[in-house]
Amino acid sequence: MISGIILTFKTLGVILSYMVQAAIQFPYALIHRHTYRALLSPNEPPKNIVVIGASFAGFFAAKELLQTVPSGYRVVVVEKNSHFQFTWAFPRFCVLSGYEGRAFIPVRDGLKGYAPPHAFRWVTGCVERIIPDEKTNGGSGGEGKIVLTSGESIEYAYLIVATGATATLPSRVGKNDKAEGIAELQRVQERIGQAETIAVLGGGAAGVELAADIKSYRPEKEVTLIHSRGSLLNTYGEKLQQAAFDELTKLGVHICLGERVQLAEGQTEGEIQLKDEAVSFDYIVKCVGQSPNSQVISALSPSSVSPSGHIRTRPTLQIADMDFHNIFAAGDILDGIPLKNGRAACEQGQLVARNVVRDIQGRAMLQYHQRWWEGMTKMTLGLKKGVFTINDGVAEACIFFKGLPLDMGSHHIWSTLGVKPSEEFQ
Repeated sequence: MISGIILTFKTLGVILSYMVQAAIQFPYALIHRHTYRALLSPNEPPKNIVVIGASFAGFFAAKELLQTVPSGYRVVVVEKNSHFQFTWAFPRFCVLSGYEGRAFIPVRDGLKGYAPPHAFRWVTGCVERIIPDEKTNGGSGGEGKIVLTSGESIEYAYLIVATGATATLPSRVGKNDKAEGIAELQRVQERIGQAETIAVLGGGAAGVELAADIKSYRPEKEVTLIHSRGSLLNTYGEKLQQAAFDELTKLGVHICLGERVQLAEGQTEGEIQLKDEAVSFDYIVKCVGQSPNSQVISALSPSSVSPSGHIRTRPTLQIADMDFHNIFAAGDILDGIPLKNGRAACEQGQLVARNVVRDIQGRAMLQYHQRWWEGMTKMTLGLKKGVFTINDGVAEACIFFKGLPLDMGSHHIWSTLGVKPSEEFQ
């Protein structure tokens, strides 16, 4: 009890600290907006700070840069998706229809709102390779260029790789275009609606939320959650693990723990062999197996990529290869980072942006150390109930709540990203 109260006050302290930082940063950003100059001289074009990827890590890196980038530099964001994809809402929108468009946010407009004149360029495209400056052989912070699949090349002075991970629904939509993403969500909705028996493979956050939403919205469905570990949410604290187990049980979800299932390639229905029996399902949803999108770094610097495909970095979040002083990484692609979520990605993106600016100014870079509050998590346990969990490594608190909007508070995310909610909310 006492430890929970202490943890709550520590959390309030963190929130207050961030509010103070935001208040302090506002006038500096306003001054920067009016004093920034893209060109230092008519014959000297601005140098590019290129951010590859505009999800949580990339967006917040770009936002931070646009408010602090020194004159003579500009921010170029290269994003393969037409819209920011609000992945937190995907499990819910795999079940409920009518809200899908709210998960696709035009963040280009949001970033433009933070940018001084001529400080920002947005490019929709996919990076094929990175080519370091041949004159320096990629060493000692030499500049270089990226080449897109379209054939366009963009020079960079600094490069931030925030390309995230690839997966399928309910974790990732697997489509670059908004219309195709909406169609994919609706396809899953249709499969869930037609199935009488559904297996959800994977008891992480996405699997727990999907199973709970299906059973809460469609109580007539027979839902089975299958997980390879001995407890659900095994990367979280014991209180949250037990809370999820209890709530799913109340909803009527069958839970099978310690079951490592092998599926045929592309299998989405049919028989699953468990330890003691074979069970057939009308629909099988995989909530496991995210793959980091590190191909551009593995081609450039194989030693900077771990066997799992994640990018190895120094404490400053520069890539591990000492030949590349000016290439950074942030987000789910990082190796050796235990907590991989949107909050941690935002922190990493902001730190990388600050380190780029510090390096331009000749100042020592900051080091990234993951902090306990980056693991604060809000999770739904059905349509009507959710839990907010805090864990500082010593104490754990779970705060239950009711009344979360059916659209997962999408309007708040739009506002956080600087985008005015559109006709999707009419």
